[in-house]
Formats: sequence, C-alpha cells, structure tokens
Amino acid sequence: MNHHHRRVAQVVISVVLASAPAAQAEPPARVLIETDPATFAFAGYALHVRLAPRAAPGWTVGVGTYAMDLPDALVGAAPANHGEGWHQRIRAGYGLFVDRDLDGDAAGTFVGAQLAVQRLALTRDEAPADTRVYTAGLVMARVGYLWFPTRRGLYVVPWAGVGATAALAGERELAGETYQVFPAVAFAAVHVGWRL
Repeated sequence: MNHHHRRVAQVVISVVLASAPAAQAEPPARVLIETDPATFAFAGYALHVRLAPRAAPGWTVGVGTYAMDLPDALVGAAPANHGEGWHQRIRAGYGLFVDRDLDGDAAGTFVGAQLAVQRLALTRDEAPADTRVYTAGLVMARVGYLWFPTRRGLYVVPWAGVGATAALAGERELAGETYQVFPAVAFAAVHVGWRL
C-alpha cells in the first residue's frame, strides 16, 4: 500500500470512528416508578418515584403523592371517634422516602423511613353536607421486600410501617364533635412498579 492509499485509509478510519456513537455512560441513578393498586379501590391514586443512586449503593430516595378514602377501622382508631359517624379522605398526601437495602443487592429486604404531609377532609353522618379540612404530619418507620418476579423491570414491593401522626393546622370540629387524631399509625401496602 503506497503512502497515498495509507493516508486515505487513515482518513476513512478517522471519519468512521468520529461518527460512531459514543459509548453510553450509565445514568447516575436507577429510576423506579410505582403505584399502590389498593388506593384505586378506595377512590384514590398513588404515584411514587424513587432513585437508587449509583454513588450510594444500597440506598434509595423517593417522593410520592397519593389520595384515598380511609377505611372506617382507621378513622375509628381513636376511642373518641368510635361510633360518631366520621368519614375521612386523604385529599392529597405528599411523602419523602429513604430506604436502605439489607441484602446487598438491588432487590431484597429493606428498612426505611417516610416523612409525609397529608391534607384530609372530614365528614359526619350527622352533617353530610358539611366538610372540614385539616393538615397532618406523618413520620413512619417501614420495612419491606423488593421483588423482581421476572428479573426485568417489573417489581412488587410489599411493605409495612408504624409511626406517629399529628394535626398541624385546619378545622376538625363538625356537628358539635371534634375529630381526634390518633397519634399512632400502622399501615401496610403492596406496591407494583417498573425499574427503568
């Protein structure tokens, strides 16, 4: 191969290499998008987005929003509310989640915490046309299991938590009674999601 042909080959190789797509760098975090199907059965919704940063293996952080009618068993948890005809709906809840994987893998058992603010609406059988709205804060410890049934993007997360809640603002008096916020809360759910 003479000098001219060698020079042409070098130029062609340079152009091909320059036009080849660059190797895709891994994103700085895995994204997990999930919902709680049970909220839809209670006239609500749930959407949670969590990030698993590659720089912090084993940790996930996330945010979520949700709404639902609360079951009567939760509404009547405080003895003063029992039999008083109260009904309660989470109009909008906003949560922050931080979880730590215990199995050293992307899946498995985790422990974590949730910090949330909820806007709740109250009604009573004695005054069905009236509604009172208040805001409550929630702090909850939780434990769960992240399971990938197909080893692909689809995952299932059963989890349970216990924590504390308190009214922060708003009105809870209706038809001569004041709704009592029970300070302890226990909750369990099964989320379904997709890891991008």
